[in-house]
Amino acid sequence: MFNLSEFENFMERKSYSFNTKKMYLLNVNNFLNLCLEKKLDVCKITGPDMFRLVDYIASNRTKQSANAYLSAVATFYNYLLSYGYIDIIPISKGHYLKIEKEEKRALSSEEQEIFKIYVLNSSDKLKHSFLLMLYGGLRVSELSSIKKVNFKNDLLVFDVLGKRNKKRTVFIDDYPDTVSLLELFDKGYYLDLKVSSLKNTISNISRKLGFPITCHTLRHTYATNKASDSMPISVLQTLMGHANISITSQYVHIQDDTILSYFANKDR
Repeated sequence: MFNLSEFENFMERKSYSFNTKKMYLLNVNNFLNLCLEKKLDVCKITGPDMFRLVDYIASNRTKQSANAYLSAVATFYNYLLSYGYIDIIPISKGHYLKIEKEEKRALSSEEQEIFKIYVLNSSDKLKHSFLLMLYGGLRVSELSSIKKVNFKNDLLVFDVLGKRNKKRTVFIDDYPDTVSLLELFDKGYYLDLKVSSLKNTISNISRKLGFPITCHTLRHTYATNKASDSMPISVLQTLMGHANISITSQYVHIQDDTILSYFANKDR
């Protein structure tokens, strides 16, 4: 009979990370208990059975969380197949939940204020992670690359590593909590929260605040704010770390009668 220690050894040989193994074991244990509750034999579950289980799982989780759960279950069934406990895997990509394409939008002025007030009451690492995306246009993956922050001439200045490890310098002149950010880095702390954790947190914040918002929404908002303040798009391109100015233009969401004028004067 299969056991979780054997499953853990299976993941070890497949070189899963420590955190992935920990999460998969948690989810698989939850799945085994669910099967017990539903009086289903784990080794005899069929595709239709799995669809019913997925419906139950989806009713208690977000789509992202449910799909992460199903990834653990799929890995578990790969283990069962490899060790000869089953002859066919009952879970496939068809059982995963479809996630709608992320809406490209910028927060309104009112939404920005509500969001800022909310995150200012969060822990320092969480607060500054979200504020730097909103006020500095950072990608969520770039936060952990910040090692030192300076404040001179009323500007926050720091370096980040963008895509393909390209280094760029970020300047922020309107950061709402400069003192706290400088103190955080002076103590030797980094913004090393996991990307998945930040995305899940902002998803929860979105539900609480009642309007759609993701980490990438903050980057779109930054670009739109700077464009609305008449920053040349060529400068904005550099600050955001885009290789092509056409990519930068996709982040700007301003009224139609304004946007034509803005892009017509992109080099001013």
